[in-house]
Amino acid sequence: YWTLAGLKAAIAMAERLEQPVASAWKTELADYRAHFEKARQRDKLRDDHGNEYVPVTMKGEQPQSPQRGAWAFLQSVYPGRVFSPDDELMRSTLAMLDANTQEGLIHGTGWDPAGIWTYAGSFYAHAHLWLGHGSKAAAALYAFANHACPLLCWREEQNLRGAPERYVGDMPHNWASAEFIRLIRHLLILERGPQLHLLEGMPHVWSRPGATIRLADIPTSFGLASLSVQIAQDGKSGWIRIDPPERERMERLVVHLERFDRPVRLLRINGREIDADSLLTAPGKEILLMLEFAPALR
Repeated sequence: YWTLAGLKAAIAMAERLEQPVASAWKTELADYRAHFEKARQRDKLRDDHGNEYVPVTMKGEQPQSPQRGAWAFLQSVYPGRVFSPDDELMRSTLAMLDANTQEGLIHGTGWDPAGIWTYAGSFYAHAHLWLGHGSKAAAALYAFANHACPLLCWREEQNLRGAPERYVGDMPHNWASAEFIRLIRHLLILERGPQLHLLEGMPHVWSRPGATIRLADIPTSFGLASLSVQIAQDGKSGWIRIDPPERERMERLVVHLERFDRPVRLLRINGREIDADSLLTAPGKEILLMLEFAPALR
């Protein structure tokens, strides 16, 4: 999985730098991908829930639980972007992992077959976010957070609540802390090729009356971006302030208004009423969006 992702990234950089080696690397990637595809079709299995999946171990190796060691697969979905979003075997492998969750996270995917690998929750959430499952990604963030210790750091592995303590893994595990920050960033600001998507995985509860979200000078593929969201105390209105990046050209800026706690019925940009589709055009300088919400549905 990492070789596929690495070759793909190397080719993109070689093309950006106009290096002739990109052609040879494309040939290598195509050959590697063909052999990979043949192997995953040969080795695919079906779990007890009827999901077809690609096991981590190749044919002839020691069998194990379907979900065991799935970290590299999840990372190949994102940030590796190895598969097209409609790849059926990729989606059914992810469905297999969905079927093996407990306490909101994948159970038994780490080195403890009876435990929870806490920060694998970030890999899991990122895969769902990339496939457009914003609500699922937000839920995984909360499951990840709920496995933190009272000092807001994480064990590497831990047993299910109420189960006998067997192993705990490294503690504190600072990779987990980094993944938690990285996940929040991508739930709120996510690059999708030439597009920049905002609030795609924002938890609904972050837009309740009086809520404030603020991100300042976040590095993106297009340059630094800042984002602020403020909801009025009465919950009837709010605003979004965007300082878009300027270093690289964006094709589109997309603001996911569907992630708010209630529907947006009126939208103004810099004081002018607009349709939500107007947000899809490339922005200029600072953008101020004024929101009016429909009555609460929740």
